[in-house]
Amino acid sequence: MIVAIIGRISKNLSAFSVTLYVFSYLMQMAGCTPRILRFNLAIGSKRSLSVSDIASRQGTTHLCPGNSIHLDWAVEGSAAVSAAPGARYQLPSCFDVPHPPPTGTYDIVTTTGGIIGTCRSHAVFRLNASKSFWRRIGACPGPGCPNADREVIMASDLTEEIGNRIGSCAKDAYEVTVTKPATNWDDGYQVGTISVEGTSVGDVLKKNSGRNLFILHDGKQATFTGATLTSDAFTGSLVSGTWTLRLSGCGSPPSALIIKAHADCHKP
Repeated sequence: MIVAIIGRISKNLSAFSVTLYVFSYLMQMAGCTPRILRFNLAIGSKRSLSVSDIASRQGTTHLCPGNSIHLDWAVEGSAAVSAAPGARYQLPSCFDVPHPPPTGTYDIVTTTGGIIGTCRSHAVFRLNASKSFWRRIGACPGPGCPNADREVIMASDLTEEIGNRIGSCAKDAYEVTVTKPATNWDDGYQVGTISVEGTSVGDVLKKNSGRNLFILHDGKQATFTGATLTSDAFTGSLVSGTWTLRLSGCGSPPSALIIKAHADCHKP
C-alpha cells in the first residue's frame, strides 16, 4: 500500500511539473515575464557614440572625478535602477533612480567626493526588470526577474595592467595585442609612465640579456631590456586604443606579456 501511495504521489508530482513548465512557457510566450532589452552606461562626454557600439564594448567604466555618467535602459515590465558600492552588487544600495519608467535615461554628475550618494569611488549599477504578476508566481529578484550590472571606477590616477597570456612563438617572438575600448575609458586619462617592474616578462628580461620587449601604441614605440624596465615614451597618450607587446626570442617564455601603465586625469 505504501508503495502504491508513493507511486501515486510521484505521478502527481510529475504531472504538476509538466503543468508548471507548460504554464511558464505560455506565460513567456504571452509576454508575461519581465525582460531586459538594454542597459548601457556611457561616459557623459561620449554620449554621441552609438548605442550598439557602447553595448558591444561595455565593460568596466573608468571615470575621472567630475565627469558625468549617462544611463540608458529599456525593459518589458517595471524597471528599478540602483547602485551599490564595491566591485560586486550587494545590498544595501547607495543610490536609486526615483520611479524609473520602463524605457528611460538618467544623467549623473560625479564629484571629487564620490560617484553619487554614498557610492564613493567604486560602484556597480544594476537594472532590474519585474512584473507584478510574475512576482506572485516566482521569486523576485531572482531567476524570474532578470538583472544587468555595470561597474564604474572613478579615480584621479590609476595603474592599469595591459597585456594578455602568450600563445605560441612565431618568427622568433611572442606577441599579444589588446584593445582598451574608448567606450570604457575617460579621455581625461593620459598615460605617464609604463613599467614591467615586478612582472613575469620583466623577470625574463632581467635574467636574459639580449632580449627585448617592444611596445606599440598610439603611433609610438617603447623598448624594454633587462636594464630598462620603465619608459615615458607614451606620456600624454590616451589609455584607450590598441596596444601591441612583442617579446624577442622563444626561450624561457613568461606566463604572460603584461605591462603596467600609470595614468592621471587631465581635462580633455
